[in-house]
Amino acid sequence: TAKLRVALGTTVELKQSVEYLRSFSNPKILIDITSLISIKGIDIADKVAKKYGKLGITQSSIDLVTEIIAQKKGASSKGYMSVSKEGENFIREEFSAERVAETIAHFEDLKKWVSEHCEIVAIPPEAVGNPKKRKETEHLLGKSFSDTLIIASQKKYVLYSDDERLRSYAKSEYGIDGVWTQLLLMELLKEKIITDDDYNLA
Repeated sequence: TAKLRVALGTTVELKQSVEYLRSFSNPKILIDITSLISIKGIDIADKVAKKYGKLGITQSSIDLVTEIIAQKKGASSKGYMSVSKEGENFIREEFSAERVAETIAHFEDLKKWVSEHCEIVAIPPEAVGNPKKRKETEHLLGKSFSDTLIIASQKKYVLYSDDERLRSYAKSEYGIDGVWTQLLLMELLKEKIITDDDYNLA
């Protein structure tokens, strides 16, 4: 089980987001790819679905998972070397064929969970808005995140993202409040869907 490494957010953001979430009598959650990976990684996905029902997700987010699986099954399947730069240093990391296979299995399980616990939400015609702004957002964030923001901007779904920069952009550019995993864990704990131990281990 992965350990969650997501900040609680500022006190102001936390207060606003809790109020926003609780302003819905029956909130419908729109999840992005970062939060999807988080809740599966810390084994609370089923409990989130138990509380909020089927989660909304964009087709482009599912497509992203499919692309990752296809990529790993392709040339990367025999293992590969990754090189990244941190400051003045280059960091090499080896991904063995076994590690790649584990990644493929993880994302295939993720896709299966989505098919059982999520519903695809299409972008309604009235949400298209300014084509130039939409294109700029897609260029900046990628199609998956852009589509998620456009749908959330209709205020029918609660944006759920563990990417603080995305939530900040959503607030400043679209006037959208959002929630993240630690906040939902607090809500699950409050309603005794998870235990104190579950919360502390996440």
